[in-house]
Amino acid sequence: MVKLGSYVEIGAVVGDAAAALAFYRRLGFRQIAENVVTDGGINLRLLTDGSSSPVLRYCGGDLSALRAVGLEMVEQGDAAMFTAPGGLPVQVSQAACDVPMPGGVTISRAPLSVCGQFAELALPVEDAGAAAVFWERLGFTALHSTSDPYPLVIMGDGLIVIGLHQSGHFTIPFLTYFAPDSAERIMYMKVKLDMVMLPIPPTVDNKTINAAFHGPGDLGFFIFHRGELPVDQGA
Repeated sequence: MVKLGSYVEIGAVVGDAAAALAFYRRLGFRQIAENVVTDGGINLRLLTDGSSSPVLRYCGGDLSALRAVGLEMVEQGDAAMFTAPGGLPVQVSQAACDVPMPGGVTISRAPLSVCGQFAELALPVEDAGAAAVFWERLGFTALHSTSDPYPLVIMGDGLIVIGLHQSGHFTIPFLTYFAPDSAERIMYMKVKLDMVMLPIPPTVDNKTINAAFHGPGDLGFFIFHRGELPVDQGA
C-alpha cells in the first residue's frame, strides 16, 4: 500500500517567524526545533519562503510508489509537489525529517495547547466522495463518514487525520480541536490572550462552546465542544 511518508507536518508561510512563534507559544505550542512547534498532536513548521500556505509536508516518502499509482506531480530532486482536491498543496520528500513526530497515535496523542485535542486538518472540497477516492490512492483509509448536515469523510494514514468537508462553510484549511471544556478555553483565549474568537452556534447557557480564529500563515482554527471523537481511537 502506498504511504506518503514516515513523518508529516503542516507548513505555514509567515512574514515574521519570530512573531508567529510568539503567537503559537501563547497558545501552549512547544518549540521543538528552529521554527517548528507542536501542539502534541501535529507539528507546525513556520516557513519564511514559498508561495503556498498552508502546505502538507511529508518526509521519508517513496516517489516511485507515487509514480506507480499515476499521481500527477512536479518533481524536483528527491522531492515532489502535487495539489490535492480543494487546492491543498502537498510536498513529499524522500529525505528523512530533522524532527520527530509527536508520540502516540493520531487522535489519541497527548495535547499541549489551550486549543484542546487535535482532531483533524479540515479541508474544504467540492465533492467529498471524489476527494476520498483521491486520498485512498495515497494510503488513507476512511474512519468516519456522514451526510448530515453535509457530506463529510474523515480519513487517516496513521500519521494525520484529515476531514473532507463538502459544506461551503469555509474556504481555507482549518486545524480542528475538540475539548469537553471548550467554553472555558474559548473564554480564556478571548479574555486572557486578547484574541478575536468567532462564535459558532449553538450556545449553551449563553456560553460560546464552539469558535473559530485565524493564525499566521493563512491557517484557520476550529475549537468544538466534544468529549469523544467520532472515529476509531487507533487511527
